[in-house]
Amino acid sequence: MLNNDHESFAAAQARAAAAVSCESVVLPSGLTVLCRTMPGYSSVHAIYATGFGSVHRAFRLDGKQITLPAGTAHFLEHKMCETPKGDSFTFYAKTGASANAFTSYDRTCYLFSATQKIDENLDILLGMVGKPWFTKATIAKEQGIIGQEIKMYDDSPDWRLLNALFRCLYADHPLRDDIAGTVESIAELTPQMLYSCTRGFYAPSNMVLSVAGKITLAQAVDACKRNGLYRARAPHEVEWDIPAQTGPLPHKEAFFTMPVTKPCFGVAYREEPLAEGDLKRELLLDMLGDLVVGGLTKLYRRLYDEALVNPEFSGDFIAVRGACAVAFTGESDTPREVVDLLQAEIERLRTEGIEPEVFTLVKNQVYGGLLGDVEAIDDAAEEAAAAYLKGRTLADEIAALAALTVDDANELLRTALVLPPRARRVLCVWAAVPGLVCAPFAFWQSVWAGAVFCIVWAALVALVRARCCSFVAALTADSITVQAGVAVPVLRRIPRRAVTGVQLLRTPLLWAAGCTVLLVRSPGLQLVLPGIPAAQATALAAVLMEGDV
Repeated sequence: MLNNDHESFAAAQARAAAAVSCESVVLPSGLTVLCRTMPGYSSVHAIYATGFGSVHRAFRLDGKQITLPAGTAHFLEHKMCETPKGDSFTFYAKTGASANAFTSYDRTCYLFSATQKIDENLDILLGMVGKPWFTKATIAKEQGIIGQEIKMYDDSPDWRLLNALFRCLYADHPLRDDIAGTVESIAELTPQMLYSCTRGFYAPSNMVLSVAGKITLAQAVDACKRNGLYRARAPHEVEWDIPAQTGPLPHKEAFFTMPVTKPCFGVAYREEPLAEGDLKRELLLDMLGDLVVGGLTKLYRRLYDEALVNPEFSGDFIAVRGACAVAFTGESDTPREVVDLLQAEIERLRTEGIEPEVFTLVKNQVYGGLLGDVEAIDDAAEEAAAAYLKGRTLADEIAALAALTVDDANELLRTALVLPPRARRVLCVWAAVPGLVCAPFAFWQSVWAGAVFCIVWAALVALVRARCCSFVAALTADSITVQAGVAVPVLRRIPRRAVTGVQLLRTPLLWAAGCTVLLVRSPGLQLVLPGIPAAQATALAAVLMEGDV
């Protein structure tokens, strides 16, 4: 068990590095090769990965703008397994290897496991990915095959639920689109589009070869030499980015029907995208699901004992460039009751704090999982590749985890401030009441006057709602930031050390909504945060007025 009171970050990092030791080398071509030689193992697992996934939909290649339809990365994964000499999986079958490939939101991976003919299998892997081959005829054939795969995913309740949640959170971020795309989107693909992707993202400098098991680094490097991946080459210039989405959520709820034995449901929270290299916040967000509804929590025990959810009810976390979300999904006959209990628990933890014992147990659980991964050859190779594509090592992850404290987790819970729907409805009712009172007098003048009055007042109420929905606030360790505005969003920021006063305001209407208006004052600036849940506002006020921030 880790002891954060007596263990320095440097000491933890040193032990982590020793536990997950991995040799590495960067070849003249720019390709990074990782190797974890594991004495006593009889098999080898190899993964060849690129930082190109379903969210990579627009980029500039050597100064030329390239825009891709949804599902391109997944489609390219299928096509890379096909060579002029036949399907690569046929070649693997002859060597006795078990091979696969997969596409995620931010990467594409090709892999195999084998106990014999390792060099031959490495040649198959590096050869097929390093020599793309596309024609109109083969693309048309693959479009039909993947179209059937897309329809298969449409029959998966869990997959459709996750996509529906992302569509509620994001209006235009690629995360909202299915990894495989749609039948219509992949029909737009051409050989030129696919070749642009391989030139930009399948260049050696954007890839990593990670191997583990009964293999040496020299053996992996020799395979790269045989397949033309060693010599230096001029990389293509690739630029891409996805701006973070701000403003109100596109949808508050989504419903669809499927033949299932029990209703599936999910609730998701859109968080601020991760800053580059912010491993601490990433780990905390990843732990958040277990800290709130994990099997070690009181909430999970209550939900399970009262048969309100299925045993698989849990929280998940995803972060890609420009997007970050935490989602809780499961099955329940009373999903709204579960969501209410979940939100109540989040507010309780926000106010009272996470139990130190639960935090320690969850932290050790994650720590054990990371160490367990490096003892299995498939996980050792794949986790090393995944960490590399994120710009770090497994040792960095373990050391960062060792430094986390329950105070860090409690600080994280204070960062999300979103105007609740109930408060929006109360404010809209408040804005509509004067119009309802005055409308009869307008109609008494004439029907046209009454109609015009109603239209103008309805537009005013809609403007009030839009203005309320535009409020988005975030509390970080250094500052509190509020963005508001319909046509022209305005960003206002106050350093936490500059806060001179905090005031809580509750009118009868806000009391009916269970909300509070929070006024944050600093020299020369005042922020107004409307419609914050009462418990959350009280906790936020206490945090802002702490003397040690």
